[in-house]
Amino acid sequence: CAPMFVPATSDLPSYTGGQLAQGGTVFFVDETGRHGLAAATLDQTASTKWFNVNFHITGATRVGIYGGIDNTSDIVRIEENGSYAAKIAQSHTGGGFGDWYLPSLEELRLMYNQKSVIGGFTNANYWSSTEISGSPASNPSTTAYAKDFTAGAEAPLSKGSTAKVRAIRKF
Repeated sequence: CAPMFVPATSDLPSYTGGQLAQGGTVFFVDETGRHGLAAATLDQTASTKWFNVNFHITGATRVGIYGGIDNTSDIVRIEENGSYAAKIAQSHTGGGFGDWYLPSLEELRLMYNQKSVIGGFTNANYWSSTEISGSPASNPSTTAYAKDFTAGAEAPLSKGSTAKVRAIRKF
């Protein structure tokens, strides 16, 4: 007996890590092979702060895969216009796509693990969109996670410090 309909996902192409597609380099593919994450092929900035001007409570504390999407939206909603990590990532239009974002900590870990496949990284700190919650929670956070692409160390970094930005997008 043949199925009455075929799910739309069957029409989607399959992807593999390292493939140039979706506006960048694919570095994570889910179990379907049709969805995942692509990283921009180049850094969006050599050095920028995580925050805009002042410390705010942004709620950008998601760590997991695809968490950077909501983190970036929350950061930009609170920090508004300016030149800072999340806004720079969100403003990227590589490959004609307008849905780029600053990776969460876990997404940044995946990028680090695939850095030779993605290419173009320097031995420097890269921002994640994952901030450290303020303590108590009613206090603004002053730090966010960054990952050193030299040896893989990750640590909270002052939002006023500078690091690099590499935008990613979900497909």
